[in-house]
Amino acid sequence: MIIEKNRHMNELMKLFRSSEAVTAEELASFTDSSVRTVKNDMKYLNEELKASEGCEIVSHKGKGYSIVISDAEKADALQYKLTVLRALFGYRSIIDTNRWLFIVQTLLTYSNIKKEKLCDTLYLSESGIAPHLAKACNFLESFGIEVHSNAVHGLFIQGKEQDIRSCLVEVASSSYHEIELLYSVPEFEKMIYPNIDTYQDIRHALLKILRESRMSVTDIASKKLATHLCLLKERSRLGLVPEIKIELQREIQETYEYSLAEDIFKDAVIFSYLDVQDKIEVINFARLLIIN
Repeated sequence: MIIEKNRHMNELMKLFRSSEAVTAEELASFTDSSVRTVKNDMKYLNEELKASEGCEIVSHKGKGYSIVISDAEKADALQYKLTVLRALFGYRSIIDTNRWLFIVQTLLTYSNIKKEKLCDTLYLSESGIAPHLAKACNFLESFGIEVHSNAVHGLFIQGKEQDIRSCLVEVASSSYHEIELLYSVPEFEKMIYPNIDTYQDIRHALLKILRESRMSVTDIASKKLATHLCLLKERSRLGLVPEIKIELQREIQETYEYSLAEDIFKDAVIFSYLDVQDKIEVINFARLLIIN
């Protein structure tokens, strides 16, 4: 079940958290909508829940609505999804956030894209896509990546390779990755993760080395570092390498993190996947260890 509207998210959360039936009036007040809208939502959501989520919405005459669970595992998974959605979006529009994320992923994946193509995919006019494009540009600019446009190629990005990689990793391993986006960019996933097993193998190998080192990183940092390693292979294959000034390279090579990065790149699992020992890549990974 893909939830496109904040109202649906809030209605379901209210029902799951209530031990008693919830009236249409209460749901309308909770979601700032009309009773008629709520009743229509209950019919729509009930069909979606019965089809795939292991529960259904039951109407109790004169009392309101409640959720009856038939498959606890599926229902628990749905509640977790709702919790993630609530944490991510809050009062921000789910569909609007999905739109600018789609634009970001598209710009990061393809060398160029026509604005008309984005409009067609998102079913928006040029004026309608403008705020989502502006949000995507602001997000990319926060990583030092500029968005340009010309008549021949349309939209394209420019920036340092290490900044582009950091942006790719942020989008791929952030909490947004835990939900099913409304607009997918299949090539974005393929560019970063060859498959989930490879990612897990690399992360486990990385964690083993880190646990035996003097470093301590958070769970999300370890995910990002493992994602950087997965992404590195494809970026290297394309001939794209980080741009680090000579002076900074020398400083990094004198750190503990650099020797740790060398050990990571020599690990049997990671080495067999990467098949690359480019010194600049080791230096860049040491830079990432320092940051994390």
